Amino acid sequence: MPQPANDNRPAEFDAAILAYVPGMHKLARRLRPEAPGHVREDLVQATLCQAFATWRSYRPENSPYTWLQFIMRDLSRDDIKRQQKTAAFKLSLAGVSVRTTPPNQEHAADLALVVGRISPELRADMLDVAQGAPLAEPASRRGTSRQRVEQILKRERARLAGLERQADTRRDVAYGRAA
Repeated sequence: MPQPANDNRPAEFDAAILAYVPGMHKLARRLRPEAPGHVREDLVQATLCQAFATWRSYRPENSPYTWLQFIMRDLSRDDIKRQQKTAAFKLSLAGVSVRTTPPNQEHAADLALVVGRISPELRADMLDVAQGAPLAEPASRRGTSRQRVEQILKRERARLAGLERQADTRRDVAYGRAA
């Protein structure tokens, strides 16, 4: 469900948060000194998006910059974990050169067929997580906890794996011949 652009945030809140953008850029450089500039800029933008999306959780008696620091540190930690997880999945064989080829039309067609078998209400969440998004994103969209989203996605993966076991080929799963 799309959320309103402003969600009735006070203009003073927006102005106060935007006043800290230069400090957020400095913090991004401290948190990710080795990262390219566009990655640090993405971190700042993601922090702003998170702050504006969760503005109701901000307590006026606290420092806005401290609140933004917590958000940015969490997002940075999630991004680093995602990168480490991606690096761990890379295939490496001693003495063997592994080459990859760019995806072609057949790969795209296979992917579309498999994605079509994901329950429609879970499709966006599963694709976001598959692309490396933290579980917090689908959890906030659903208004539930990360653990609950993890349970839901795990159950859907098990359902898809069951279809795979029943199918003769992956295309049988995609075309629905294995129900």
